[in-house]
Amino acid sequence: MSKETSLCVRNISKYYSIKDPSSGKKSQFWALRDVSFELSKGVCLGLMGSNGSGKSTLLKIINRIITPTTGEIVINGSIAPLLDLGAGFHDELTGRENIYVYGSLIGIKRKELNQKLTEIVDFAEIGPFLDTKLRGYSNGMKVRLAFSVASHLKPDILLADEILAVGDEPFQQLCLKKMMDLKKSGTSIIMVQHNEKVIQSICDRTFLLKGGRLSDTDVS
Repeated sequence: MSKETSLCVRNISKYYSIKDPSSGKKSQFWALRDVSFELSKGVCLGLMGSNGSGKSTLLKIINRIITPTTGEIVINGSIAPLLDLGAGFHDELTGRENIYVYGSLIGIKRKELNQKLTEIVDFAEIGPFLDTKLRGYSNGMKVRLAFSVASHLKPDILLADEILAVGDEPFQQLCLKKMMDLKKSGTSIIMVQHNEKVIQSICDRTFLLKGGRLSDTDVS
């Protein structure tokens, strides 16, 4: 893998064993089949497809949450995941505490977090609630906080699963602008998104997943 490549996905497949409740017989469900691509630094890749097509499964494999049945992932640098709502956060910790916990999970040193704390809080607009436990946050507040931490710490790869589906229009525009800034600074982005306007505004490449397989052609 060259120095200009952030990520190599090589022949990734993933199947699950499904048991029929009536007969008790097991069958294989292939969530992904032979998925391969490379992602260069500073490139935004959009993943589209219907529910169940394998988009979220692919992101979780890249983030090493689940293990592929076959194939391998080669990563050059740090990854910041924005997948399941509130993933990596703890409801019994305050917003401030969660910033440090989430930052440590993606490999950010406390010194850097200290330097970026004010920017993170201001962007997420949670100042009055910084020392409130996360269980008192709305879904939108959690998403803003997660995005703010990940984007201000400039990871090598950002994984975003429908992150713009939550939040109002002004915040969505702020997120898009921030992701454009990340691209310019060299961060690679993989974005699962159903909104074609969003895809067209930021993605350099777009792939379509159908039944766990990437389409033969780039649809961007």
